[in-house]
Amino acid sequence: MAQLIKTDETITEIEPKYGTYFNLQELYEAIGCDTVEVVYLRDGRLMIVDEEGLYDSPVMNFTASEMAGTQIVGNVVVCNNDQLR
Repeated sequence: MAQLIKTDETITEIEPKYGTYFNLQELYEAIGCDTVEVVYLRDGRLMIVDEEGLYDSPVMNFTASEMAGTQIVGNVVVCNNDQLR
C-alpha cells in the first residue's frame, strides 16, 4: 500500500488504479505536478516528489522531509519499490 502525504500533514492510503504499479499520469494527478523525481528512502521505499517543487510549491512538507532526511516541498507519494516502473 502506498501513501499520499500532503503538505497539510494528512496521510492517505492509495493504490494504483490499473494493476500493481503506478503509471506516471497517476503520480502527476496525486502529487499535482507535471514532472516527478524519485527519492530513495533509507527503508527501501521510494518517495515520488515534484521535480520542480521548489519553484512551483514552496510549501514545506514536514512529514516527508523527516522521512527523507532532506527538505521536501509539496505533496508526495511514498510507495514500495515494486509499485513503480
